[in-house]
Amino acid sequence: MRKARLVRRCVALGAAMTWAGAGAACTDVPAEPQSEARPVAAGAAASVAGVHGDHADYEPRPRFPAGAPGGDDDRDVAVAVWIEPLDLSSIVGESDLRIGVESRGKELPEAGVEALRGAVELATWPEGQSVRAHLRVTGEQTGDVGPRRYVVVKPAARLEDRWYALRVVRLPVGFGWAVPGGYYRERDGAVAARFRPGSDPRVWGIQLCNRQGVNEIVVDFTERLARLPAGEVLAVYQRGQRLGCELHLAAAPEEKSFRQAWLDCSSLDSQQAIEVRVSAGARALSGKPVTDWSGRAGPAFEVVASRLDSWGTDCRLYRP
Repeated sequence: MRKARLVRRCVALGAAMTWAGAGAACTDVPAEPQSEARPVAAGAAASVAGVHGDHADYEPRPRFPAGAPGGDDDRDVAVAVWIEPLDLSSIVGESDLRIGVESRGKELPEAGVEALRGAVELATWPEGQSVRAHLRVTGEQTGDVGPRRYVVVKPAARLEDRWYALRVVRLPVGFGWAVPGGYYRERDGAVAARFRPGSDPRVWGIQLCNRQGVNEIVVDFTERLARLPAGEVLAVYQRGQRLGCELHLAAAPEEKSFRQAWLDCSSLDSQQAIEVRVSAGARALSGKPVTDWSGRAGPAFEVVASRLDSWGTDCRLYRP
């Protein structure tokens, strides 16, 4: 039996590429399922105020995986970089927009930090129209393994309720991305985090996992959804037939909302494509339905495990 949960991906800078403790430079990211008994105990999905919403436990991620924007080889990365908020974040309100940097050495290269500041842009998404903003670099702080600073992006005017992208056009030499899965690569090569001040619920990602012969599908959303009966949230199809999967919500019984759901699918053939369908009745706490980018409620996603990058232990991640 397994319990899915959300974690905080933390900047990994040491020789072993592992961090411990809440003081690490972190960004909230959905986690792979963890071995634990069901049902979810009270507090297991407790709300924690975050940059882009509520999340639960936090833990580090040890390496940049293959295919991450920063590459799969961290040996030459002296400074780790991350964006807040995470890609595909809704209901961010007026939370800080910033790019964090932390060095695994004794000093942050001043020229590199300034070059990074010059490579940061705020734009509408997907149109890509530049949004006027003031950028400043904070004073040096003490991180877990070295000095830390932030490039803070302050819009010149209050942002409208629509999607934006906080972009980094290029990274200075020796800088690398710290949070796998938390970014979006644009057509021009820039790496970005897409966000919206208000509610616009979407599917953040779909994980396909297999542990000890048990197939699981984990679906994360960009914001909390109003609780529905289990059978009215998600459905999985393969070869045109609905699979008899057992669905669970990452929420305590008394909670009236959730942000993550997962299904045990014993009859799933992991070598074949599957279709994950979100119920047309799935809605955020704001009342807005979960939609795809065309605005259609009840979106469906075709997922093929063999085409996906690894995500944690025994899982692969699909990003819409």
